Amino acid sequence: MDFLYFSVVKLPLSYYLNPDAEFLARDLLGKILFTRTEDGITAGIIVETEAYFGTDDKASHAYGGPRTARTETMYSEGGIALSVQSRPDVQIF
Repeated sequence: MDFLYFSVVKLPLSYYLNPDAEFLARDLLGKILFTRTEDGITAGIIVETEAYFGTDDKASHAYGGPRTARTETMYSEGGIALSVQSRPDVQIF
């Protein structure tokens, strides 16, 4: 039987504080995201990312500076994941 072995290294907070959003978006591809809930630990491989460049980026929901519950993650310190669920019939985390 074949087994896949890998080591898990938690990325330091300084990694997420990198101001180069495009670098981070590319570098996060293939990394494993773990979440801990009251039901246990889940994990998934990051297969898609997006990079936004602040309130001046017209593609960003934060464009123009509206600070709402929907955009609050974009104003958070690095290391916060925003998960968008486009198919309600599929549980992401």
